[in-house]
Amino acid sequence: MQANDEANRYVALLQSLNAAKTEAERDWLTLEFSLESLPESVQALVWAAGVPHWFDNDFLATLLGSAPKGDDFGALLDLSFVEPYPERGHAVHERTRRLLLDRLWQYETDHYRNLSARAAAYCERQDQKETAWRVEWVYHSLVADPNVGADALINIGWEWQNSPNFALDKVEALVRAAREHLDAGRLAKRSRNWTLFWEAYLDRAYSRFKEAKEKLLQIQVDPDSDSYTAAHCLRGLGDVYFLLSEASEARARYEEALAIYRAIGSRLGEAHCLRGLGDVYILLSEASAARAWYEEALAIFRTIGDLQGEADCLRGLGDVYF
Repeated sequence: MQANDEANRYVALLQSLNAAKTEAERDWLTLEFSLESLPESVQALVWAAGVPHWFDNDFLATLLGSAPKGDDFGALLDLSFVEPYPERGHAVHERTRRLLLDRLWQYETDHYRNLSARAAAYCERQDQKETAWRVEWVYHSLVADPNVGADALINIGWEWQNSPNFALDKVEALVRAAREHLDAGRLAKRSRNWTLFWEAYLDRAYSRFKEAKEKLLQIQVDPDSDSYTAAHCLRGLGDVYFLLSEASEARARYEEALAIYRAIGSRLGEAHCLRGLGDVYILLSEASAARAWYEEALAIFRTIGDLQGEADCLRGLGDVYF
């Protein structure tokens, strides 16, 4: 009787595979078939193990609320789609992991958020001086609590790209984690916008100006509902247009951003836009206008103690007098 049941399962699988219309659908049917043959306790481990990028016994115990029972953890490690993860334990193979997370997000969103919340809490308790744990905390927070995740994506990005860090490799790790959610359609609007912003920032840092422009133009933000994001994205576009020698577009974006920064009281943002306008007028060979913008920006940078901004303005004034 059992042999007949198993044969019927294989027949049903083959029929389903034949009827499937996409490769992703066939991949899921195959994985689902494999999962159904496992004890329910091991299945629960598989679903939980797919949430983080890596896991060990302690991490899984946190996700599940209790330690794996008996030989279940060993059975999990013996599965063909589980592989060693150097210095961290193990991980579900990326292709299988993607199938699991897509399924969780589509059919059990609340459960996914709950697992992500537990994962975020676990990561936050680890050494936050270690980039991997901090990035993993942000990664899970983006799903568990979109507001907390977006704030972390913004603030940690600024921390790592600013002096004295200038840690573009860390910003890249942060962006890769957020991009995974973006591609799967799991990001809230604000997190999506800032993922694109940081990608554009990296493109600009590596002189990929056209790619940076394309990313920034994808950002959809209402200045009335999120002035901070709107101002930074407009200023970022101004920077990119300037680097592409598109002076009129750069000036328009700087002016738009300047008005928003002034409205929200951001002196640093205001100063950056004024300095950017000075750069634009240098590009337009209008030296007297450039000098006025640089001098206005210089006064603000000195007031708030931003030495980098002060130096940029002094260099710009040098260009003017030259």
